[in-house]
Amino acid sequence: MGEIALALLKKYVQRYYKGEVERFQAPFREYGELTADDTNFFDNYEFTVDAKHASVIAHLQGLRAAIETGSFKDFAFNALDIFRFEHHLYYPLVHLTKDADVKVRPVQLNEGERNFVVDLREYHQSHKADFAGTELYLLRNMTRGKGIGFFEAGNFYPDFILWLLRGGEQHVTFLDPKGITRLEGPTDPKIDFFRVVKEIEHELGDPAIVLNSFIIANTPYRNLKAWGLSKAGFESRNVLFQHDDRSTYIAKLFAALSPTGAA
Repeated sequence: MGEIALALLKKYVQRYYKGEVERFQAPFREYGELTADDTNFFDNYEFTVDAKHASVIAHLQGLRAAIETGSFKDFAFNALDIFRFEHHLYYPLVHLTKDADVKVRPVQLNEGERNFVVDLREYHQSHKADFAGTELYLLRNMTRGKGIGFFEAGNFYPDFILWLLRGGEQHVTFLDPKGITRLEGPTDPKIDFFRVVKEIEHELGDPAIVLNSFIIANTPYRNLKAWGLSKAGFESRNVLFQHDDRSTYIAKLFAALSPTGAA
């Protein structure tokens, strides 16, 4: 009984603290221009490889040469998957399988993040007419201390930021590919941020900028039946299912952002 009371007290204190921080931060929020010295950018990847993996080292040296000469193409070797998306604000992007003999800093994509970028790239390439007159940019958001985070959503650092610019209007969308079985449910702060971000948009008061947030769930819908929501109910909360709807979830994302004209 005491543990339950303690858990409830902690939750109350956290909620109260969150409310006070929100009230303090609100007057200082403002839109800013993304510049080259933003902490989401970095100069180099650092790969760590045991000397016994000579073939991996040779491939990485070839990769460096290709980048330096501007001849880089998608590169896959053993556990390495290194690729580019022309609308990501830097390249390459790096994905390693869990059993990789290589470590990389400062950032690598997990499988869900990698699949999201590849799916977005394929969708954009196959729907070019839909993006006529629209600028699209994507950026991998760094984690705490460097990236853009939101205390309102439980110190939430979305994995990606997507910009769509058309006709003087800018849609800024925060996207987080993740497994969601460990979240608290439909009202988890990371999911509920789809609502909170609209409040932030209203507070900032620039009609030319539209904010949105989506969770890209790589959890199968069947594993979430206990949440009591239909798939449509999840989608109404800006939760899209990468695992179940691999061929359609990107289209659903752009349909939800239809004011840009790209859907």
